Amino acid sequence: LLLLTVLGGLLGHVVFVGGSEARLAYLPCLCVAAGATLAAWSSGRRPRRRLVPQALLAVAAAVLFNLPRWEPTPAVDGLAQEARLHLDRGEIDAALRAYELALAASSAPRLRFEAARAQERLAESSGRLESYVRAERLYREALRLEPAYPEPADHLMTLLVRQGRVEEATELGARVLRDSPHAGFARLYLAVARKSLEPSIVTWDLEEEGYRILALRHAAAGDRDAAAGFAGQLRRLGRPDPVLERMLSP
Repeated sequence: LLLLTVLGGLLGHVVFVGGSEARLAYLPCLCVAAGATLAAWSSGRRPRRRLVPQALLAVAAAVLFNLPRWEPTPAVDGLAQEARLHLDRGEIDAALRAYELALAASSAPRLRFEAARAQERLAESSGRLESYVRAERLYREALRLEPAYPEPADHLMTLLVRQGRVEEATELGARVLRDSPHAGFARLYLAVARKSLEPSIVTWDLEEEGYRILALRHAAAGDRDAAAGFAGQLRRLGRPDPVLERMLSP
């Protein structure tokens, strides 16, 4: 009975509220409905006769709790495209304003990564420390939402190593190796971080893995020149990849 009550509330959330964001404002009404069901059960009444009204009450309460959220949803894709156009023109502040509007309407990891890149570009051009802090926060949010997403891991590792925070970079690198199998640059910067902490350490395996991942990613994206460059790094390490060599052969 409790399960059916909760499912009724979830159905109301999906049908009447909807949206890509996880909204939990209906939880209080579900608790009330569940408590009423338990009270009816303990008092010896037949809860089946009361189940449908309770589920409807949960649905109605879910709608009421979410009424303040019912507002026109911005065109997230349009805002993201506008932000990219501003970035292409070098209008970083305008791009960040568009990204902020898009992030208010969506929790997509891709948007957080793009906004973080814009913040990082602003920090590099202006030297604003707070922009680096915002970029790091957005990278971490994107990774938390989608741990296997390679670009935030790559850029966050790069950011930490460039700031000299090598111990944090090595801690992050342990998670990247486990959760982000396609984060090639993260592996290369993890090798840099480990070498800075222990100069005698051998990191060829990490470098080989990082260059191979990057070569395959660029080859899959159709960027043969970049893929060939990373394949050349594998040859420099004395560990050429036969599969890559065949893929990139004329």
